[in-house]
Amino acid sequence: MKYSKICLLFACSLPLIGCNDETSDWDKNVPPESAITLSIAEGTTLTEPLNATSVDYIQVYLSEPSQHDFTIHYTTVDDTATSDQSNSDYHYQASTNASVAVNIGDERVKLPITVRNNQLHENDVSFTLSFTADNSSYLIPENNYAINIKNSDPVPGVNFDTVFTNAKEGDSNLSYSLTLSHRTTSRLEIIITQSGTATANEDYTLLTPLPLVIEPKSLTSSIDLNINTDTNLEYSELIAFSMDTTGTYQPGERGKLSILIAGDTSQNDTGLTTVYDGNTFNASGPNAEYPGQDAERGRDITDPSPIDGHAGYSFLKHNYAGEPLDENSSNYACIQDQTTGLYIEAKGDYLAPLSDSVVTIDKRIQDYKDDPDENSYPSEYKTQSSRWNNIAGVYTWYEPDATLNNNVPGSLGSGFTHSDYPVSSFCSFPDSEMANYDPSSQNCNSNTYIAKLNSNGVCGFKDWRLPTPSELRSFLILDTSVNPNAIDYFPSRNQLINSTSSQQLVWTSASAINTPASAWCVDIETAKAHLCNKNTFNTTIAVRGGVEQ
Repeated sequence: MKYSKICLLFACSLPLIGCNDETSDWDKNVPPESAITLSIAEGTTLTEPLNATSVDYIQVYLSEPSQHDFTIHYTTVDDTATSDQSNSDYHYQASTNASVAVNIGDERVKLPITVRNNQLHENDVSFTLSFTADNSSYLIPENNYAINIKNSDPVPGVNFDTVFTNAKEGDSNLSYSLTLSHRTTSRLEIIITQSGTATANEDYTLLTPLPLVIEPKSLTSSIDLNINTDTNLEYSELIAFSMDTTGTYQPGERGKLSILIAGDTSQNDTGLTTVYDGNTFNASGPNAEYPGQDAERGRDITDPSPIDGHAGYSFLKHNYAGEPLDENSSNYACIQDQTTGLYIEAKGDYLAPLSDSVVTIDKRIQDYKDDPDENSYPSEYKTQSSRWNNIAGVYTWYEPDATLNNNVPGSLGSGFTHSDYPVSSFCSFPDSEMANYDPSSQNCNSNTYIAKLNSNGVCGFKDWRLPTPSELRSFLILDTSVNPNAIDYFPSRNQLINSTSSQQLVWTSASAINTPASAWCVDIETAKAHLCNKNTFNTTIAVRGGVEQ
């Protein structure tokens, strides 16, 4: 029994002797393997964010799973990419001895790099990254890697600062700028196409050579020109500039510039092209028995082209922003009389007034506001608000300026039962659910209507007003035998004439002198002037510019 115990003790002591063998590696701090090496995939690319800054990551791969915790230190060095924040074009934030932890078992780690959008279209750029480890027992060979940053800024868009403007003969050194949406490292040549009714080197002279040049990292250029003077009596003429793309830039929504050279203003003719022959007023002339009639002379005879209006009239359509349009365009906001220079509001198509009473309108809107899920907003009310400038809308005459109203301002007119939903059987305005809602549009009077036009900047202008009696009559064509081939620039006028409405009188700006509670109005069909009480409801057609007839 004792022998067995001794043998067991001896046998158990043998491994302990082996534990002190100098060839054993059990108590060493590191395994015998070679130091871990790091690698980054060739062509590693970060992406420039679409705006501001973002953190992107570089994947670092370990040659084998880490058996200990340690830290990687890394440093970036600029190449074509810059990290100098004093330079507005810098691409990323530099990393100097930055660190990231490696944990036991990691086979790869991510190095964070803050990348910046510099609003500069350019080629891809790169910087160099190098790293080391913090433990001398695990020395990592220094590595240098090229890291790319992919440009995300598209080719720049280019727009004219204005799309439409007016000029006159003799204007010199006119300058019209165009601007890039963001900078580019390329030198841009902006291809400009010239068109319009004006003739280069005759009606105008370019002072800027074409194509226009925008130097690298610049944002602007300009077209400079002079408007030439001549002795010819002529209508307005249009200079049109448009951009063509070459792939290094993209023309934007304002890629066209229109310059309207004012024509020589004068008075319109009457539009009468027939004569009286003793039986009818629609005879062709002249008539020897009834000489010297209106249709025998004037612009209606000398310039009867139907393209720009009936007989001697010459009109030009403009869109909501003020750009001139083709004569066949159906979507226009105003008409320019090229003879007088007067701009005339293009009234919307005839829309029958609401038949609901004030009480009914109030109730239907209130029901909708109380429970919109159960009671939908009346579609006919919405239509009235969206087509607020239609020819059927009527207004009282109201002018608060004492110097213009003969000391009687007139009537504020009908209000609305709900200020946020301004609709009535007289007139309507955009409601609070529409983008162009104006809380000040609260009455059906001429002053409120004009203020709404100016607030919206219709055709690019904010000086709309009521016409004088002679201005209003100047564009109301009197001829009952209008050339059927002539383009109708005022279709809503005929719609009103042919409607069942009894309201065919149009307000003028003229307050009556001897009867100050009245103002002058004009029959839209006959062009005959009348006195109308300022409290009555009539149609309103706004004008601007022009010369008094």
